[in-house]
Amino acid sequence: GILGEGDERTREGAVIALGYLGTESAIHMLKKLYKDPLPSVRLAVVKSLGKIGGRDAITELTEMLGDDSFAVYLEATFVLGEIGDPALVPALVQKLNEEKPGTLLLKEKLAQALGKIGNAGSRNRSAVRTLIRRSHESPYETLRRMSVWALGQLDYQEARADRNLAVEELKARMQDERILVRMEAARSLVKIGRENDPVHDTLGQFLLERLTEERDWQVRETLVR
Repeated sequence: GILGEGDERTREGAVIALGYLGTESAIHMLKKLYKDPLPSVRLAVVKSLGKIGGRDAITELTEMLGDDSFAVYLEATFVLGEIGDPALVPALVQKLNEEKPGTLLLKEKLAQALGKIGNAGSRNRSAVRTLIRRSHESPYETLRRMSVWALGQLDYQEARADRNLAVEELKARMQDERILVRMEAARSLVKIGRENDPVHDTLGQFLLERLTEERDWQVRETLVR
């Protein structure tokens, strides 16, 4: 058929059409094409699965995190974050822990995906520690900022010890040299303080102190919102 024998544009177009169909048979056909030899077709598969919802193709999408094409695994990362299944956390953490050159944008998207999933339960404690490491060690402002954002999105109800670790890292980021990182840290601290009563009072005191010490008006404004 067209999917197996057509030229690149024809196969890519057929894959996109399957995404608009959104039927079970369309998902089944897309799952067969995730290892197509052409990156453009694989990218179309990921986008189509994302349009459908992708939950029935989690195994295939997770495998695509190891795709040779940067565009393919970047899109797979985005789609998996949108699916939001906590079972995906270990695979995303593993990729975020990898040290490969030229993958800054991918790391940012992985951190974003972890934040969207928002699960810091006992099974996924590695997510908190990995985000803290990226926030603390990355020389890149954009990755520090995304990691700080993600730490603020996690649900710490089942992981109070990790919440405390996250709070300490966010406090440290309030001293970051970059204004946007400090603003994001302020937002995350305020959010965690509102959602976690045991830390509300102590965080409130810390934020008040930062309000008097912070020189940048944008960060101060973030603290009082």
